[in-house]
Amino acid sequence: MERHATMRTRSLALVAAAALTAALAACSDDDTDSGSDATTEVTTEVTTADTTDAGTGDSTADTELDERLDAAADALRAGDFSRMLDLLELSGVADELEGREITILAPSDEAFDALSSDELQDLATNPTQIDDIIKRHVLDELLTYDELKALSEVTTMSGETLTVEVDGDDVRVGGALVTPPEDDAVSGEPGQEVAVFGIDTVLLESS
Repeated sequence: MERHATMRTRSLALVAAAALTAALAACSDDDTDSGSDATTEVTTEVTTADTTDAGTGDSTADTELDERLDAAADALRAGDFSRMLDLLELSGVADELEGREITILAPSDEAFDALSSDELQDLATNPTQIDDIIKRHVLDELLTYDELKALSEVTTMSGETLTVEVDGDDVRVGGALVTPPEDDAVSGEPGQEVAVFGIDTVLLESS
């Protein structure tokens, strides 16, 4: 069990470092040298650690989303949510979702790109935070878009309370603009187990 936990932490670090690399690559030319140095340092560190257990034969099947979440994975994969899907699959949160009806607030890839280099550096060097971030984006109840719109607040899987604000057709949760699901299979209707709504901001812990 300890080895599995270690490998999962290293995998999370790799994904966080990949996010850091992509974001820093989008920075201005003026910051190219310093951004490259930071990226190289983090990527080298986690890659070296990850290869330590190479060839051990340990299975990574326990990091994959279970069949119950296939519809959610398909929706994330089809939309602009590849980073969220990667983090969800690699985190330990998927196991905790078994048997629950949930609503996932999925930041777009653009939302992850909008994180500052300091925030991404923090994630890359502290990958255990990723489980906390995932839980902050999972509501412990199944909601349709209209049901979400009618609420004044929601509670996340991490136990935090997020304010729901409605301004005309716009719905915001924790300040993030919510996008109605394009896939009817994850719209939160009765009989479903998972709803997936896109958001335009990564919900980081309040300072």
